[in-house]
Order: sequence, then structure tokens, then C-alpha cells
Amino acid sequence: MGQGSGLLKKSQVNTRLTFYTVLMLMLLSPIMKPARAETDEHGFRFIGWTQLSPVKSQSSDGSTIYEAKIDGAWPSGTHWIPSWNVATHPDQRVWVDLEIQFEHDIRKTYQFGCWHSEAQERGQEGTRTSINHQDDPYGVVYTDTLILRQSALSARLRLRVEGDRSAAEVVSLLGLCVGKPAVGANEVAVKAPASAVMLEVPARCQFDYIGGKVWCSPTSVTMIMQYWADQMQRTQWSHTVPQVAAGIFDPGWPGTGNWSFNVAYAGAHAGLRSWVCRLRSMESLFSLIEKGIPVAISVSYDLLKGKAVKGNNDGHLIVMTGWDQEGRILVNDPARCPQVNTSYPVEAFVRAWNASHRTVYLILPDQIELPEGLLEIEWLQLKQ
Repeated sequence: MGQGSGLLKKSQVNTRLTFYTVLMLMLLSPIMKPARAETDEHGFRFIGWTQLSPVKSQSSDGSTIYEAKIDGAWPSGTHWIPSWNVATHPDQRVWVDLEIQFEHDIRKTYQFGCWHSEAQERGQEGTRTSINHQDDPYGVVYTDTLILRQSALSARLRLRVEGDRSAAEVVSLLGLCVGKPAVGANEVAVKAPASAVMLEVPARCQFDYIGGKVWCSPTSVTMIMQYWADQMQRTQWSHTVPQVAAGIFDPGWPGTGNWSFNVAYAGAHAGLRSWVCRLRSMESLFSLIEKGIPVAISVSYDLLKGKAVKGNNDGHLIVMTGWDQEGRILVNDPARCPQVNTSYPVEAFVRAWNASHRTVYLILPDQIELPEGLLEIEWLQLKQ
């Protein structure tokens, strides 16, 4: 078991960091506004941008700068989770923040910290970290998730790459999962499709490693990256669990459960893209698995195991790999050792997944097409 769910996170530890000049990505133009949910104001959508290029190659301090904005999209959205895929060099650092405009021209900036993919372990000094103690009357940041207390009018997602300019970084993806959770869990009865499906995702146990007790998230990321390495013959996507854990460790958490850092690590590899999103229903998961795409799922581990209520800090990451003839959900559960390949009743799976508002990591090769119509994902082009 480990630190898997942003809303199930412990209180933060103070981290002092200096911050910024801005790398702003213009998230939206008026003609590209993302659609709202048609039925009510609840639900989530992932808004993403790819094939990015800087507006300015350098700022006054030598950082790369991008600019963009979201106007009037999802003003009722209370939860904001950023994702980014940036291929950097060892002495480059990525800084991310989100500026929100509220009524009466009030603007607040919330920081998601400094990221890089170099090894950085517990007890080891390093600059990769989320930023704690961001709590005001307008919003609060829980590591990777901004929760607003007031409705937003617009937002700017800012990203700045600082460091060595001799070799340019590659920003291949930037995005936001934005929305508002429904009141109460969705307990709609669900049945798996009649025909069983099982993806051959390599099984790895988090307890096989020193410190692995809280490594459910990097273990799940490692399993999916290894799956694609095998499928596509890309050995550069193959890493050990300790390597991935060291590449995403966040002392501000403290641990390896930062959702944004996990997908940033996977997406920093050439040919892979990765992001955090929240899906509408089990049908979205079924469509992904049928397409051959395993999915990392954030769950309440207590609910997954059939308990009536979830416990404190019981967030966990597992990999969904399919379903069997009886309709049980097949998963690679890194905490079920040695039998990592296991299954859970669909009812328990749905309740456990609802506890994270149906949060997933999507990690897949660039050439894999996502199913259309079932995923709450919208890819947009930046206007320079």
C-alpha cells in the first residue's frame, strides 16, 4: 500500500523555494472553449495541449517562456490537477503554477513546485518538491490538486524551464484535469462486458524493495512502462521500481504519491505521453482495456478489500488489466504479494475508485489512438 490519492493525502510539510518569471501556456482561445457538462455542473474534463513551442526562447533570467490562457471554461470547477511532459537535461528544472482570476479582478497564484526526473531519494538533498502551506479564502493546494473555494473566471497555467540553454528542452504535453465532484459516491450497478479480457502487464511487488511499503504509485507506473516497452520493443522505457521511485520522490509530500510527478516522469520519455485525469464511468475504463491500454487506478484500499468505510490515508494505486468471465475486475495490485495478478468484485472496485473521484494515470505511446466519444479528454492547439 502507498500514497496514492491526492484527496487522501496527509497534511503537508513546509518547503522553502524561490520562484519565478513565468512560462505561461495560453490554455485556450475563445473559439476553442471546452464544452461544459450538458446535464449538470458536476464531472471532470481533461484539457490538453501537445506540439508546444515557446513564445519566447528566453526570459531575463535565461528561462524558457510559454504563454496561454483559459477564459470562462468550467467556472464551477473546484478541483484542478495539472499534468506536464517535459524532456529536460540534468541541470534543468521545471516550475509549474496556476494563476486563477476571481470576481472583482482578484488574482491568486498557486504553485505546484519544481520538477525534474533525476534521482532524488528520501534523505537526499534535491530541488524536486511540491510546495506546502498554500491555503487562503480562495483555495488550497494538496500537493498536486488545487481545490477552489470560489468560482474562477479564468486561469493561466504557467510553466518555466530554467537551467542549461545549450540543449533545448522538449515540452510535449501540458494539461489540466478540471471539474467538480458529484455529491456522494456514484453507486450505479455496473457489469463488465460479457467477453473476458486480460492484458499481459508485467507483475511487480512493491514489497520486494527496501522502502517499497509506500511505493504503490511508482510500482504501478513501472508496470505500465514495462508493458509498453515489451509491446513496442523500446528498452529505454524499462526501469526498476527503485529507479522510478527515485525519479518521482517528493519531499513536500513526503513520498512518491504526487500524481503530477508520476505522470511527468513517464511522459519525460521520448515516445510516451502521460497525464492525470478523472473519467466519467467504468465504460471509459472498459473501452481503454479493450484497446489494449492498461490503466493505473487511484483507489481506497479499504473499500477495494470490501470494508464498509474507507480509513484515513488508505489511498492506493493499482493497474487495471481486464476482467474475467465472472465479471470480476482483473488488476495488478502491487501490495498483493506474491500474487500481484489478482481480481476484485466489480462493486468493490467501483466504490474504491469513486473515493478518488475516478482518478487515473494514462500512460501510452504517441502512436496509440484513444477511443473516441467515451473519454472526457479534449486536445487543443495553441494559437501563437
